[in-house]
Amino acid sequence: MLLPSEPQPRIVLCSVQYAPHGQDTIEFFQQNDYLVHAQWLNPGRNDAQAYSDRLNFVPLIEEAGGAIEIRDGRDEPESRVQELREFIYSWASERGLVHCQAPALTE
Repeated sequence: MLLPSEPQPRIVLCSVQYAPHGQDTIEFFQQNDYLVHAQWLNPGRNDAQAYSDRLNFVPLIEEAGGAIEIRDGRDEPESRVQELREFIYSWASERGLVHCQAPALTE
């Protein structure tokens, strides 16, 4: 459980480092019945080039039914942020969690 005295939140936004302890974070959410939707910034902002998935994050997420999208972290973040906004809005709408007018999803 994330918060022992509170109901589990339906959605959690977090950042996970591409490091062995990042696998623990992903597995924690999977074991608590969360579906992982991730954007992997590869290459990262300060990387010269993309690198291979040596820690096997892609199969870890996909084999549990999640989705992982690879995006270039050197690009401006606006398009990635927009993708996440649209995904979250769609996810919440499908579950009846949106109780207001749709916000402008583009700026």
